[in-house]
Amino acid sequence: MNLKNIKSISVVCAGNICRSPIGEVVLKDRLKKAGLDIKVNSAGTGGWHIGENANSKSVKVLKEKGYEINHRAKQFKKEWFDEFDLILVMDHENKNDLLRNASPSNVEKIKFFREFDESDNELVVPDPYYEPIDAFYEVLDMLEKASSGLVEELKKAQPYLVHVAIKDAFEKDGKVQFDYPGATGKMDYKSLFEKLNEMGFRGDVNCEISSMISGAPVLKVSDEGRMTPTDFLVPSARITVCDTHLPSK
Repeated sequence: MNLKNIKSISVVCAGNICRSPIGEVVLKDRLKKAGLDIKVNSAGTGGWHIGENANSKSVKVLKEKGYEINHRAKQFKKEWFDEFDLILVMDHENKNDLLRNASPSNVEKIKFFREFDESDNELVVPDPYYEPIDAFYEVLDMLEKASSGLVEELKKAQPYLVHVAIKDAFEKDGKVQFDYPGATGKMDYKSLFEKLNEMGFRGDVNCEISSMISGAPVLKVSDEGRMTPTDFLVPSARITVCDTHLPSK
């Protein structure tokens, strides 16, 4: 499945009080930390618990790990097949229940949540409803691993910058003039590279020296305060300064 255009995810279990609330909370947390703006909700295939709070043991294990939860159980609606880009289920019964109502075009959206945990080949998140609290801790661990794996795949599928080209310029006498990088102070290289680093940019940065400038490029801070991108740290990015000065004929 192509994860490139995923903008919304629904996490589904049987009653929406044990497993899927945990999955929703954990996945939202991982997406937020990754800076991914993706809508997430949760629901049950059945309507037995509509309007109820999450199971007290689900709430307990989440809060012990520092997660916040404010939940009311919902039943999955048929129109959500079109509204959500990815639907994550906990077991085969959940999947079969959804498949009975899904159109052929929406079947591909339905995935086991644990498909995204590469450390384990198991697909099922067991229902802990009748089990002691240890089973809920196990569910949380499973869904944390699956959420982390899914977020990594989503990050890889996001559009990203592969190359940045910059040239310092200023206006003089109504004309655009070029200078050595950082010489005019018109371009805030420090903020630019800090932002690229914040974005996780790991591509090439090409800083062009215009052919309008005579002489060789200055690559270090000079007495006049002239600066180039080599003065700023961008981890793992390759910074090149290109001299496009044309040799005289």
